[in-house]
Amino acid sequence: VDTAPPRCQLVSPAPGTTITWDDDHDPRNGVQFALTARSPDRDVSGEPVSVAIVDNRGATVSTSTSTMGMDGTVSDEMTVIPLTTPARYSAALTMHDHAGNACVAVGSYSVLQ
Repeated sequence: VDTAPPRCQLVSPAPGTTITWDDDHDPRNGVQFALTARSPDRDVSGEPVSVAIVDNRGATVSTSTSTMGMDGTVSDEMTVIPLTTPARYSAALTMHDHAGNACVAVGSYSVLQ
């Protein structure tokens, strides 16, 4: 029986990064950026991955659900709407392996727009 959680990490932007770009170049609808995670474990492909972005007040401001790719990588577009800048956010990513064991990766980001 597999009881070992998979390994996972946020890889892009790297935790601690100051986000100074907006993927859609329109600050009127918030700041969009792609968040990418990876796992070296083979038994995560095709499994669900969820991400929650939380602001400095503890409020969840953006969520997504995706499916882990066959290569152990997943990426999704996230949107935050900073009330002031710089704004600080935390991202919490949860992924599972085929046995249902969970891995959580957390990173903090600043947004300067």
